[in-house]
Amino acid sequence: MSDENGDNRASSGRGADGKHPRRRQTEMALECAAVSLLKEEGVLAGLNLRSAADRANVNRGIVYHYYGSRQELLRRALKSFRASMLDDIHQHGDLPFIERRLHFFAEVLAEPDIVYLAALLVADRDTEFTLMPDLESTIARLQRDVREGELPKGADLPALHMTILSCIYGYSLFRAKMAQELEVPLDELDRRVTRVYHRVLDALTARSRYPGPSSGEAAADLRSTPSSSSADSE
Repeated sequence: MSDENGDNRASSGRGADGKHPRRRQTEMALECAAVSLLKEEGVLAGLNLRSAADRANVNRGIVYHYYGSRQELLRRALKSFRASMLDDIHQHGDLPFIERRLHFFAEVLAEPDIVYLAALLVADRDTEFTLMPDLESTIARLQRDVREGELPKGADLPALHMTILSCIYGYSLFRAKMAQELEVPLDELDRRVTRVYHRVLDALTARSRYPGPSSGEAAADLRSTPSSSSADSE
């Protein structure tokens, strides 16, 4: 049956997601338009589906049919933007701990709209939004780092990951404003912060004294223990 469905999709010109390429092009135009409007006009100006449709030169009825709400438009824009990043992360999943984290940092700096959209959805109290869609794989990679001696035994892996992720997302979100107030070029600030970030990662490796969770606290409070976790992106 699956072969027949595949043949039907091929004959109808539909992709693996069942959507016609023309529809996917329209959706991409609308999602890019939404991000562009938010960056130009700011969050407080408000984003509505009509504005996104006008920017993308798409019939207003279509945007309501495809998305139905502002949250769904932002949610799917985020999914589209970070799909390629997740693929890249998986391709580099065999890198050592420090190199892998530096690569992820560079990826986020190259695609800051991902963090911007995520922050908007969190601020909008979107309960359907997933901040860390690949957490299980990420924890598994950290567990491998422990087995291979790159991270110390007893490290609170969920807390370690949340700390690093908070640094990356926080800097990505505010870096342009930080550079402006420091009166330094953004690329210079990125280089300086990357050097400091590298030193922080080095301090987290097995070569340093890194305490694990104290008795009765930590990992269990973060939904799961370091050995049995569930849900991000690097």
